[in-house]
Amino acid sequence: KGDDLNDQRIESLQRYLAACERRDIQDIAACFAPNAVILDPLGEQAGLASIRAYFESIYADLASLVFQTGPVSWCGTSCAVSWKGQAQRRDGTPLTYEGVDVFTFDDDHRIAKLWAFWIPDDLLVSDNIK
Repeated sequence: KGDDLNDQRIESLQRYLAACERRDIQDIAACFAPNAVILDPLGEQAGLASIRAYFESIYADLASLVFQTGPVSWCGTSCAVSWKGQAQRRDGTPLTYEGVDVFTFDDDHRIAKLWAFWIPDDLLVSDNIK
C-alpha cells in the first residue's frame, strides 16, 4: 500500500513538473489542493488564486523551460527533490537556476504545501517577479 501511495504521489509530482515546463498555469494550479500553500524566497502564496498569480508572474517572461531533477526522497506524505531549471527568456537570454523543493501531498495526491528553496538572484532578473 505504501508503494502504491508513493507511485500516485510520484505521478502527481511528474504532472506538476511537466505543467511547469509547459508553463501551463491551469494545469499547474490543478496539481494543488484548494487551500495549498507555497513558501519560497518570495514569501507565502496561499490558495489557488494566489498560486496562479505567482506562477503567472514567474513565467511571464519565459519562452521555454526544462527541468532536470535529482532523486526523490520520501518521509511520510512529504518528499524532497533537487532540481535545475534551464530557461530562455522571450528576448532570447538564457537563464539557469536551481534549488530544492519539499512537497507535502494531501489524501487526493495533490500538493498541499510546497517549500521551495532557491537563490533569488538567479531568477529575479525580471521586473515581472520583483
